[in-house]
Amino acid sequence: MLGSVKIMFEEFQSLSRQIIISLMLLLFFCFGFFPVYFSANYSPSYDLIKNYPLFQIFGIGFLIVFILFILNIIKKELKITSIAFYAMIFISLLNLYVHYFSVDQHHLEWQVNQYCNIIYKNYGVPHQYRFVPYGILWWFVLFSGNYIISLLMYRFLFQYVLLAIIWKLASIYNDKLTSVFILFVYAAFYPLSIHLYSGQIIDPIFHLLFVLGLFCSIKKLYLPLIITIILGMFSKESIILLCPMIFILYPSKSHFKFSFFLITLALILFFLIRLYFGFDFSLEKINGVSQLMFYSNLGFSKGMAKSVFPIYLRYLHPIIFVWIPFFILMFYNKFISRNLFYSCAYISFSIYITNTLFGWNHESRNFIPGFIFNICILIFCIKKDYLKKIRKHET
Repeated sequence: MLGSVKIMFEEFQSLSRQIIISLMLLLFFCFGFFPVYFSANYSPSYDLIKNYPLFQIFGIGFLIVFILFILNIIKKELKITSIAFYAMIFISLLNLYVHYFSVDQHHLEWQVNQYCNIIYKNYGVPHQYRFVPYGILWWFVLFSGNYIISLLMYRFLFQYVLLAIIWKLASIYNDKLTSVFILFVYAAFYPLSIHLYSGQIIDPIFHLLFVLGLFCSIKKLYLPLIITIILGMFSKESIILLCPMIFILYPSKSHFKFSFFLITLALILFFLIRLYFGFDFSLEKINGVSQLMFYSNLGFSKGMAKSVFPIYLRYLHPIIFVWIPFFILMFYNKFISRNLFYSCAYISFSIYITNTLFGWNHESRNFIPGFIFNICILIFCIKKDYLKKIRKHET
């Protein structure tokens, strides 16, 4: 009797936590959606901040307090250890420094132009479809009155949230200290992943949503997964790749139906977003180029999209971020379930194929979610193999 009550209480707690996570994600979505939907400007608050520096100090102070509050909430709710917490702060600041001096300061004018035009619904595809992160940044600019300060705060906050979710995902398969090591693996590859792009602000939010979706799929958190897919479709449409994950991990009739529901929902949102911005069902309205990126990525002369970067980089970056981790994992797949290995294979191939068709393969930031997932599993397998050899040697 007591056991049944305990199980019911744990299920209630789990459902309550799922509802809270879902509501927070929806609130997050609303804050990003409405500034762009209403093409909101900053007056009179921006003029007030500009003419009275005291208001700017107050606004920046408010943002700092808000960020510290979010950091503390996440630390408590995710039960992040002290070592992991300070590692996340250090890596967030390090990545912020690397990103600003290697990317932002060289492309700041382009970034501001893109940001302003997306807010006023006047930018080209596909970036205009991914407007929620820009709506989130709008609030930072509203309170600080300064784009650069807002950008740095935005990147720091969502880099930290991303690291917290990576740590939580890694902790499913690894101990807490090993999960901290995985954060440093991500940090080691971060400079290369951002080296050849102009600094679109969608990345930290899209990456954290994708990793959160992987976590929700593994833990069978159905409601947060639905909300993550919805929010992800307004951040970057590649989130649709998550839809079949729960079925691949746990094949069953119910999970097949659930995955089918997620795919249907994502496709409906995909077309609704584009129809709102004047979509006419042409390839150019999907990706901004009237041809798939396949030819350009492989270096064929008939490729219409051109890049200043050498062709070999479009081969090298996928090898580093996709194929090396996956093919090493193939040698250790005996330490994980067949379905988990299939999930790693699916993520690797699907991210590579979609990016080859619709993006630039030298922009390896696009491979980061799959890289993180494979690294989490790979390090778990390597550690298992090492411990097995130790035990065998001892006997």
